Amino acid sequence: MIFGRFWLTALAAALSLPLLLSPASAETVTPAEQTAILSLHNSYRAQHCVPALTWSAELAAAAQRWAEKCWIAHDKSRGHIGENIAWGGDRTASSAVDAWYKEVDVYDYGKPGFAASTAHFTQMVWKETKQIGCGVAQCYFGAIRLWVCRYGPTGNWAGKYPQNVPKRCK
Repeated sequence: MIFGRFWLTALAAALSLPLLLSPASAETVTPAEQTAILSLHNSYRAQHCVPALTWSAELAAAAQRWAEKCWIAHDKSRGHIGENIAWGGDRTASSAVDAWYKEVDVYDYGKPGFAASTAHFTQMVWKETKQIGCGVAQCYFGAIRLWVCRYGPTGNWAGKYPQNVPKRCK
């Protein structure tokens, strides 16, 4: 039995090694994708009567650099910048934004605050956030399209949810 476990562990490690070493394929957010991302964000934000976002080339460049690392996790060194991540084999910009906003269905306005299950949504509609920039990369030998969007100033601050994540007004 120990011998069997060893081989299963070795096989799992061997199969995951290419994923860890997989370089990103060259890809950037197209002008059409940028428009879709910004339009969808602003459409969803308008439903909560919060100001529209503007596109930030600086945030987009940082998001692109992180996406190209193909690390499906948040960048812990990003400072006071918000970040949403989405991935999938054929994930589009619109499907990423729609998936993040869908979390509105489970947000508890009666107990406003952070929840991992709604943090993408709350960052999207965070009233004090003014800018967005996104990046995209084909990762893991083209198997996964990784989207990273960065937000400034960041949202999801403890104690600030009631005034920054309003209910739908439209």
